[in-house]
Amino acid sequence: MPKKTHEAYSLFKKLTPSGRVWYVKFWDGLSRRYSSVKSTGIPVEGKQERKEAEEKATDMLRNSHLPPDPIKQIAKLREENNLLRAELDYAWKTAGQKEEVLF
Repeated sequence: MPKKTHEAYSLFKKLTPSGRVWYVKFWDGLSRRYSSVKSTGIPVEGKQERKEAEEKATDMLRNSHLPPDPIKQIAKLREENNLLRAELDYAWKTAGQKEEVLF
């Protein structure tokens, strides 16, 4: 059964004393749960504010110190390994056809 994947963050609306505001929580790949909740400071008004909240959440994620998701890291390493394996297989197959194979 494949493992469930998560988005890097989740936006949601929260009612505050000053009105409804976009909040964000980030996925922590090591603990396999969402981190604490943070305010974007952007009021909930329309689609434009939603886009602003998404941009703010992306910036917050870039500047956070959350560790990378280990499942995604393993998948990336497997993909790189498969590419390297294909290159090596090709080199071995063509080694008999050419005098020299450069890596």
